Amino acid sequence: MRIGVVCEGPSDFPAITIFLEKALRDKGIAPVFLPLYPEMDKTRPEGGWANVLLWLQNNPPENRIQRFFGGGLFAGALSYEPLSAIIMHLDADVIDVGSFRNFVRNNYNLEVFDTDDHVKRSEQIHNVLELAAKFESMTHSDVLKHVTLPAVEASEAWCVAAFHGQTENYELLRGQQLIDAFMSVLERSEGREPKLSYVNVDKSPERRSRFCERHASGFTRILNGCSQFSKTVTKLAAIAP
Repeated sequence: MRIGVVCEGPSDFPAITIFLEKALRDKGIAPVFLPLYPEMDKTRPEGGWANVLLWLQNNPPENRIQRFFGGGLFAGALSYEPLSAIIMHLDADVIDVGSFRNFVRNNYNLEVFDTDDHVKRSEQIHNVLELAAKFESMTHSDVLKHVTLPAVEASEAWCVAAFHGQTENYELLRGQQLIDAFMSVLERSEGREPKLSYVNVDKSPERRSRFCERHASGFTRILNGCSQFSKTVTKLAAIAP
């Protein structure tokens, strides 16, 4: 199963692909992930929520379907095997960003509001991605191939879930609590004593990849403690060849 990935940043790509691969292989599915955005072979790939939405704008449905799924007039003209699905990722923490809310209002006529309800936060991100990808202009079968992935509150929550020995709702981690929880497990994974608090999340793709590879066996805790991750696995399994 070949899956394209459009995600916020280069540190999200290993979290998405390594954990999803483990969960899908557990279901007997062998996935191959291709980075559509950002392009991971670049020295310093750009990222961010704005560029995810811009990528969808620059790749409208008809072109996207022809280019990546091999449909329409260009069927059979692809230089590579068609994809089975495209994952579209955004972290739910962008809801707190004023420029994001303004962009969504101005471009999609959608009001995004801050809320402590993690389910409503994920629903809002799904709605934004659905509008940005223009689901309304696609057939049902093509819509199924476009899998929205709202990470609540961010893909770092999956890393915390994979590391911890207990199952809980990791989608409740937000802000400073999530920063400290992620950086703590990252430091502990590397044999260092964690600090009491951290200013920022380390976004090194190499460091993130090592962590995810080391703790990929904890994917069941991500499935049980991060409902949006679990829903993504279910969606991908349903359309696997």
